[in-house]
Amino acid sequence: MSASGRLLEITGAFVEAGLRFLIMGGHAVRYYGIDRQTFDFDFRLSAEDAPELVNRLDDAVKSVLSRVTPGSARHLAVVEAVRLAYQRAAKVADQADKRRARGPQS
Repeated sequence: MSASGRLLEITGAFVEAGLRFLIMGGHAVRYYGIDRQTFDFDFRLSAEDAPELVNRLDDAVKSVLSRVTPGSARHLAVVEAVRLAYQRAAKVADQADKRRARGPQS
């Protein structure tokens, strides 16, 4: 599958899971006609989704994994990407909890 196809698959899963996101990095600049060879995808997820981020990511992961062959290289790549995403999501959710606990800043 092409990089564009993978990007559509991932963003489609985000949309299905109700996640708001921004595409950044090499794939974002390619949209504007700057050819940049890259193999990863950089996303920024909305902080407003932080309380439900892990559950929504789980929904997105299940959606993507349902379309790949278990044990394939693509499956293993998705699993590794998910592991990293969960680590980051847990950190973002923790930071959001700390900000809420501090209350409004004056």
